[in-house]
Amino acid sequence: MMMKKCIVITICLLATLSLFSQVWEYTLNSSNAFNSIRDVEPTNDGGCLLIGSTGPAGWNTPKQIQLIKLDTDGQEQWVSQLGDPQLGSWHGGRIDQSSSGEFAFVGTNGSFVVVFKLDNQGNVLWISNIGLSSWNWD
Repeated sequence: MMMKKCIVITICLLATLSLFSQVWEYTLNSSNAFNSIRDVEPTNDGGCLLIGSTGPAGWNTPKQIQLIKLDTDGQEQWVSQLGDPQLGSWHGGRIDQSSSGEFAFVGTNGSFVVVFKLDNQGNVLWISNIGLSSWNWD
């Protein structure tokens, strides 16, 4: 009998009205998948953007970069997954938002360093491969 694993991660983010007063909570649910959050950045509209990795369960399986945009109430607005898992596991670094609402960040799979630019809905505007690297995110 095969059992499915369910990983539930609760993240309480940037949602305080006053010191230690929780306003909302976001739960990242995942069935048969691995999810991790590397960074949380506030967005121009008062929400936040989570950047991390997602993919099949298991430490030796390829992962993709995952971006999750939350609004001011902690409600998911969109999810974007980037990076070709056939080229290995991808990891995203810090993400920044321009005054026009577009997002830019650097990703790597350990061999390639790539710059991603997204619109404010998580759609890819362009991708630029800036070369080979033995990038260390720590």
